[in-house]
Amino acid sequence: MRKTIDERVDDLESIYGDLPSLLNLRLDEVNGRLNLLDRQMAAMLRDMRDLRGGVTRQLIEQDKQIVALHVKLGALDKLLDEKLGVQDAKLDALDEMLDEKLGVQDAKLDTLDTKLDAILARLPKI
Repeated sequence: MRKTIDERVDDLESIYGDLPSLLNLRLDEVNGRLNLLDRQMAAMLRDMRDLRGGVTRQLIEQDKQIVALHVKLGALDKLLDEKLGVQDAKLDALDEMLDEKLGVQDAKLDTLDTKLDAILARLPKI
């Protein structure tokens, strides 16, 4: 069936009449999507700021702990040096005392060797 020109004109007029409301519906949908994107980006920015703040606080706390560890390690190093110095002095004294005692023992052994040689010299030779 063919439409008459009047029907065609009526159809065109109704389409032209509906265009502003159709365009408004489309624009409302686009605006809704843009608003949703805007809210999501704002939430993401808040999350990133929170994350940056958390990382900054964590780094500051780590720096404090590292400084405290360095102070403790410095004190332990100093204490260890003192203790090792005392131990070195004691070991040196012990080494000196052992050298003296070994010298006395060597002298006694030399005397014993001399006496043994004298005894062996008096024994008859076979």
